[in-house]
Amino acid sequence: MHQLIFRCSAARPVTKILPVDDDPNLLRPLRWLIEQEGFRVLTALHGEAALAEVAICRPSLIAIDWTMPRLGGLDLCRRLESDVAAAAIPVVMLSAASPPDAGKSYGTCCY
Repeated sequence: MHQLIFRCSAARPVTKILPVDDDPNLLRPLRWLIEQEGFRVLTALHGEAALAEVAICRPSLIAIDWTMPRLGGLDLCRRLESDVAAAAIPVVMLSAASPPDAGKSYGTCCY
């Protein structure tokens, strides 16, 4: 079962969603599910690719896997928070594992 963690921010219409996961076998069905709801979907297989997508396409919402190699979900959230333009983008953290309570100190508001 995946757990969700939300970073709160100002409400705005969601049109483009960026799922970020290092497992393409999870990313493909997630993309399909989101597209079925009528959203435009961008994807990234790791944190660095997600930062590039954010800079170019400015998604309305980012769904990040908690555990990824290279640049993990928590580190990606930190990088997004430090970017003035990206800090306003809502973030959903996805994980099959229970995240540590420390996640609440990085802009998340609920588990």
